[in-house]
Amino acid sequence: MRIFRTVVQVLAIVSITLAGLELALHLTYFRYLEEPPIETPPDYYVEDEALGIDQAPGFPKATFRFRGPAFEIFNNSLGCFDREREVRPGYVLVVGDSFTWGYAPLEAMWTTLLEQTLGGQFVKCGVSGTGTRYQLGKARKVIERIGFPPAAIIVLHYDNDMNDDAVFPGDTVVDGQRVERLCALNIETGELTWCDTEQLAARRSANDTWIRKHTQRLFLLERVFRHFRGGAAGEGPRAALEVSPVIHRRYFVSLLGLDPETYPAIRPLFEKHLDSIVEFRRYAEGIGSRLIVFDMLNGNGPLRDEFRSRAASIVEYNYSLDQALDDPDSLAYPFNPHWTPRGNAIVAGKMANYLEENGVLD
Repeated sequence: MRIFRTVVQVLAIVSITLAGLELALHLTYFRYLEEPPIETPPDYYVEDEALGIDQAPGFPKATFRFRGPAFEIFNNSLGCFDREREVRPGYVLVVGDSFTWGYAPLEAMWTTLLEQTLGGQFVKCGVSGTGTRYQLGKARKVIERIGFPPAAIIVLHYDNDMNDDAVFPGDTVVDGQRVERLCALNIETGELTWCDTEQLAARRSANDTWIRKHTQRLFLLERVFRHFRGGAAGEGPRAALEVSPVIHRRYFVSLLGLDPETYPAIRPLFEKHLDSIVEFRRYAEGIGSRLIVFDMLNGNGPLRDEFRSRAASIVEYNYSLDQALDDPDSLAYPFNPHWTPRGNAIVAGKMANYLEENGVLD
């Protein structure tokens, strides 16, 4: 009986301690660990024959959740996360991936802040999880709908855009949710395998499982420990590639950070990615628009350095944004790599300075 009482007392103490710790954590940014990594409202994306997916034109206001403060999203009639308004001659079209789409309320995004700083009209058409090939297609589509070309096109190029280009078009829509099509990419041989209908349905179902939705709390303390413990980014994925050169999710590792001598398929994928920027430049020249590329790469390395050098020779207005920022990591959310409203403001300031100093939008 005494042992039983002791066990009960220990369990009670542990339970109270954990409950108190969890309550304390909920008063800090760690409370967002209970949020899903990404939870996009159903039907926000629609299938697109050329692009794979696109944002649904006229999508009504809904809540977007992630491991940060939730916010309201919507789309205008162009299928862009932007206000509905008449587009005027001399506008600037902005395309890019999730760093252009937002992960912040529209009024706090760098695209909006840049528009406020420089004046004029910025049409904000970033789409999460896309690379340069997709963004060129999106630009063509939007400009065709508007009916006349922009004065300039701004592209925010991010480190994983090469991954997106390697598997373009990389997504489809299953039962109202966006689903990744890639099943396997061998970075030694370049062999690419798409998921079949059953595999896509299984991935869609995995997003709705009880475990995915309800076990965040069980792993909260473990994730807090992992956050403070730290560790080199990319260490795990690179070790896994030494066992097998096949990746099953396109963001498993940054292809731009890999050695093409070790993984032969990386070089042709890299050249293909650069070709998409060349094609973008030719398209912009053909419609009489200036092309401006802001690079946001994750550090240095042979391919990243080569990309900076060659991109600068391809595009007249090319700015290495990542090298202009004192501490890029400090601009992001603690549990999500995207920019906070403060980060967006700093980025917008750097971009505005570059554009004004070079008279790009005069």
